[in-house]
Amino acid sequence: MQSLRFVTYYTKSIIALAATVVLYSLLNLPIRNLDVNFWLLALLTVVCSSRIAIRIPYFNGQITVSDTFIFLTMLLYGGEAAVLLAAVEGCCSSLPVGRKPITILFNGSIMAVSVFITTTVVQLFFGPVSDLPRNEHLPTLVTAICVIAFVQYISNSGLAAVYTAFKVNQRVGQTWSKYYLWTSITYLAGASAAGIVSRIVIRSGFQYVILATPIIVTIYLTYRTYSKNLEASASQAEQAERERMRAHYAQIEKLSALGELSSGVAHNFNNTLAGILARAQLLLKSKDYDEIRSGLNIIIQTAEDGAKTVKRIQDFARQRRDQDFVPIDVDQLVLEVGEITRPRWKDRAEAMNVHIAINRQITSNATILGDSGELREVLINMVFNAVDAMPRGGRLTLSTKDVNGAAEISISDTGHGMSEEVRSRIFDPFYTTKGKGGMGL
Repeated sequence: MQSLRFVTYYTKSIIALAATVVLYSLLNLPIRNLDVNFWLLALLTVVCSSRIAIRIPYFNGQITVSDTFIFLTMLLYGGEAAVLLAAVEGCCSSLPVGRKPITILFNGSIMAVSVFITTTVVQLFFGPVSDLPRNEHLPTLVTAICVIAFVQYISNSGLAAVYTAFKVNQRVGQTWSKYYLWTSITYLAGASAAGIVSRIVIRSGFQYVILATPIIVTIYLTYRTYSKNLEASASQAEQAERERMRAHYAQIEKLSALGELSSGVAHNFNNTLAGILARAQLLLKSKDYDEIRSGLNIIIQTAEDGAKTVKRIQDFARQRRDQDFVPIDVDQLVLEVGEITRPRWKDRAEAMNVHIAINRQITSNATILGDSGELREVLINMVFNAVDAMPRGGRLTLSTKDVNGAAEISISDTGHGMSEEVRSRIFDPFYTTKGKGGMGL
């Protein structure tokens, strides 16, 4: 908002300054020196040169080759005539870019002010500008031409850069170097052409103005090609940067997925080791041979499930899709899950004064083809989730039954349940309500 206010204030200030400069130039304009050749030169400047424009890359603006004709007017007819012509040409050349009156006036004002600054500086060091083509001392003329080009370039591009910088919210130096630095050669080439032609006109006649045409056309074609190459190079650089960023984010996603995979593996192994540790602790307190033997079988089974988890990770890394399924007794599978998870739903829960009753409804008598380790891992995690959902105790039900020729396994609890939002996302990868302690279903 502050930048916008500054742009408005700056625009109006430049227009007001240009109005003063134009008024001063009108009052001091040597009308008796303005012959038919001046009006032809003015018409050529406004009608033709403003149509030969080069668009400024990355910005809604353009520069024209009219500076050559304005420099020529300055050298032949003085600074006041050049200021007035620059103001008119700046307004006319703005018509294809913007239709707002204030924009047109502002562009014309920049041209008028910059030309006035240039003529003032040149007159300060070299005397009347219109006397320079008649100067027989060639080094003086060459030096003056260089000063004209430099001062016009600095003042014109500087005034425009301040406006552009606040409009696009950048630093003035950065804006100037990005949008206007490359235009410097147009001013040098234009001033050089004007210096040569003005000297020829003084000695041979105004018809030699046409000698500037090939130079102007060459400048235009050269910079139009340069501008297109600049835009093409910038486009290629932007495309390369996009590809680099895409590869960067892809690498981040891979690392993120690897981190989630590692966390998931750690989570599963933690469950496996917890089952082994809890069962081993129970066996240390038991002296019953059959109970010890049963507990050791459960430990062996749990360790084998852990080994199968490692194998699945290896299979995934090798992108293997072949898998041998074996017959599985559904009822026995669910009974084993109940025993493996006993330390969680019974021993640990009772140690925390939480009582969870288990209800087994095993009635399927079904045999299916599958991977017992993977199925046990899924069912164990579901039992753990059910226990977590009953912090004050409750009933855990493990059931199997036949439904239309298919085996159905059900794990239910009397806990607090899930909200509709959670239920709608339970199959999203890694979605969990347990924070860092969970990995999702």
